[in-house]
Amino acid sequence: MSVGSRSARRDALKFIDRLRSATYGSAHASRLSGGRVRAAGREEGERVGVKKLLLAGAVIAAGGLAFPAAASAGNPSLCGSDLVCIYDGNSWVGFLGSRGPGGGLANVSASANDHMDSWENRTNTNAAWYYDHDGGGHCRTMAKLTEDDNVNVLNSDELSSWRTDRGC
Repeated sequence: MSVGSRSARRDALKFIDRLRSATYGSAHASRLSGGRVRAAGREEGERVGVKKLLLAGAVIAAGGLAFPAAASAGNPSLCGSDLVCIYDGNSWVGFLGSRGPGGGLANVSASANDHMDSWENRTNTNAAWYYDHDGGGHCRTMAKLTEDDNVNVLNSDELSSWRTDRGC
């Protein structure tokens, strides 16, 4: 774990503690029947969204929502500036191909088909990739100047075609 992510996790945990304090008002909360929690001064029927607060805190601690990060790391030795690149493995390993901005729809090679697990878009144009050949199936946007070092497990190894002239 990097120093930056430790700091972000520490900040997220402090945020969760502040949410708990604001929700309960004090450290002395009493448990009601039905699993509800009541803090001093709250009405018995008033529900507190503890699970929602904890879920929000967990999302923040895990690194935020599932949005790709701004392109800064990636694999600059393989993916130069002003290129969109796709990789076979997580963390930009196993280079599959690259394209410059403005490229229309294209199918990937048979050896790259259904193998993409990370990508980076170092262009000022959104790009997109598709589950099926010829732009068929689900479409996923690769926002300009962003990267994804580990695509969602549901999207892993699905890329069959892509474009670099616009998003979905």
